[in-house]
Amino acid sequence: MQNPNQNTNSYNDDFDKKFKQFKQEEDDSEHWVKKFADGLITDEDLSSADLKEQKLIVGDWWHEGDLGYIYGARGLGKTWLSMLLAKGLALKTKAGPWHVYDEHKVLYLDGENAAKEMKKRTTMLGKPTENLVYATHQILFERINGVMNIADIELQTAIYDYCVASSVDIVFLDNLSCLATGIDENAGGDHEKLLPWLLQLRRANISVAFVHHAGRGGKMRGHSKREDAAAWIIKLIGATGDEQHGAQFTTTFEKYRGCENQPKSYEWCFRQVNGELDLIVKELGNLAVFRELVESGLESCTDIAEEMGFSKAYVCKLAKRAESEGWLTITKGRYNIKRPDQPF
Repeated sequence: MQNPNQNTNSYNDDFDKKFKQFKQEEDDSEHWVKKFADGLITDEDLSSADLKEQKLIVGDWWHEGDLGYIYGARGLGKTWLSMLLAKGLALKTKAGPWHVYDEHKVLYLDGENAAKEMKKRTTMLGKPTENLVYATHQILFERINGVMNIADIELQTAIYDYCVASSVDIVFLDNLSCLATGIDENAGGDHEKLLPWLLQLRRANISVAFVHHAGRGGKMRGHSKREDAAAWIIKLIGATGDEQHGAQFTTTFEKYRGCENQPKSYEWCFRQVNGELDLIVKELGNLAVFRELVESGLESCTDIAEEMGFSKAYVCKLAKRAESEGWLTITKGRYNIKRPDQPF
């Protein structure tokens, strides 16, 4: 773990040294010369091989060993959604509309929230369970003077070893910006500091779910290279409503590898009533998602098609339908919600 008083430049030099040593051990030329042929498989053998199927663990979109991302603007409710999933996986209870198939051991790393807030939320989300273990930045520092940095190979090794020894098969990292110090999000090469570790976890059938922020343009912040290995990406979009009623957002899938059809979109509301959680989830059709995106500020067919993962032709059909229903105006290719006082 990184010493909180350690000089940043010194830390980076130390990391580069450890990383080169790690890669040298992984890529030792003599090892590959002697062993490479033994690791090959012919097309004929591959076609008849009895390979283990990746089991579904949540809904029809999350398989064991998957790498996924949950992202959105600050304050929307990313942690609420992530903790709901973590609790559901630990207790084998539904996470909102999504079915959980089995009970899992879950490790949740939190690098931002106050421990008191985490306690309140996890209590509201369900009964206590030993299957869910938290590493919070506050308690970790108070107990062992430790600062979490998942770019540190020593912490990577500690997390991996703990997961294997404790049969943990799900890891939540909330959030990428707070937990990965010394990494330039916009530099694709810096992702290499995490990639070997993430691959190591995947080979052990340990799933990883990152929580991350959206950038100014609404897309996931940082270099797109990190998205290549992701099996699924969930985007949170701010829902129109009374913020006093709690965290409100819409979830849409930007990526869903291994899932035949695009998973459904939902509108979520996490409300706290007399110290208890009142969770309201409503399924949204494509037209409703289209409206949410226009209301969030997107005006062009191209931008909305990219957000929804559909063709521009299909989005144009949605726009025409919305126009015919009287709640959308289309002016020079720009979409706007029709005001009540506007004439038809």
